[in-house]
Amino acid sequence: MAPFFKREIIDRFLMEFTKYSGLEILTNEDDHERLQPILPIIMENASEICRGSIGDTYLENTIMDNAFGVDTIFDTAIILEHGDPVPIGFIVVEKGECKRRGYENVWSVNLICAKETSRGGKSGLGQILMGLYLYTISHNDSIQPKTAILELANGYINAGGLASYMKLGFVVDESLYGRNCFEDYGNLPMAVRELHPTRIISILNGKDAGYPKLPICNIRGDLQLYLGLCKNLYTFIEKNAEEYVDSKYELADKRIINFDLLETKLYEEFARLHHITGKKRKKTNIEYNDWLREYIVNIETNHSTINTGDLIGFSLLNKIVTPAPERKKAEVLEKMERRLRSGLRISVVATPVSRQRSHGGRSNSGRSKRNKKSNRRKTKKT
Repeated sequence: MAPFFKREIIDRFLMEFTKYSGLEILTNEDDHERLQPILPIIMENASEICRGSIGDTYLENTIMDNAFGVDTIFDTAIILEHGDPVPIGFIVVEKGECKRRGYENVWSVNLICAKETSRGGKSGLGQILMGLYLYTISHNDSIQPKTAILELANGYINAGGLASYMKLGFVVDESLYGRNCFEDYGNLPMAVRELHPTRIISILNGKDAGYPKLPICNIRGDLQLYLGLCKNLYTFIEKNAEEYVDSKYELADKRIINFDLLETKLYEEFARLHHITGKKRKKTNIEYNDWLREYIVNIETNHSTINTGDLIGFSLLNKIVTPAPERKKAEVLEKMERRLRSGLRISVVATPVSRQRSHGGRSNSGRSKRNKKSNRRKTKKT
């Protein structure tokens, strides 16, 4: 099995992590007889552990075939609370998910799931697992380079996951977008290149407020969601990710996002201000990209005083973002499974709205990305 999580490092981590007692973390170095009964328990309780954000087929492939299989590019850690046989969270890491030169030996977060709260009232479980991931990279001498990367499920609309990861030192790194690394523009590449394990422990223990966060992390309610939608849309447009802009629906944490409707309203306003006829934007329009970027920056800068009634399409938020009916949710989850199998990544992380990220995740999290030919899996971070 992959030499990522080490028993001695986990024990050291648990000794230094003093905020909670009564936690146990198992990994592939533990007795097979101890681990084997836990796998069906994870499958039986997957909906609760992952908060309904991941399909059984994907979970079984990731956990059974990869994390506990013979593939040495995957490793996992499972967190339990003493007295509870059901895991309260787990993380799967993968070596070489990013194929870019210099990243061949980097371990990324492939999947992370965690309950919102354990039976004993412990919260922030996904962040504990993420802290263990960073702590392990720092202390495992066999891991080089000392770099941590992941895809945040659902991008900026997963603001809860974004805040959780940035608190531990992750920063947005759009240089990781691309076919040879993270190719799903609906997610957000993040990285840590300077690891400080002592500070990580201090943050987890609640003695350090953590690293700086982006403005969206400090906004609440519908305005945060609206800003996240605009920032995701800008990424799609700026990267020419037409397959997303032209795809009417994307599922994000049990919600359906109609990006077409939002973009239509934004471009109509741009066209009106610039005396442009026609409601459809051209495939490449630098002036529109610049205008949209400035529009977003204005919201980030003046969010505390901004009048939401002046925001373009804000009044249509309940039409742009709608709860997924059970039938539609099943249809979109099936579509997600197909995308996962075909090589695209979906991830999840935990936020107050669902969104789970995530972060457990989707961390996603708020999610490998190759198809069966290359024997790779897709990611969900929650």
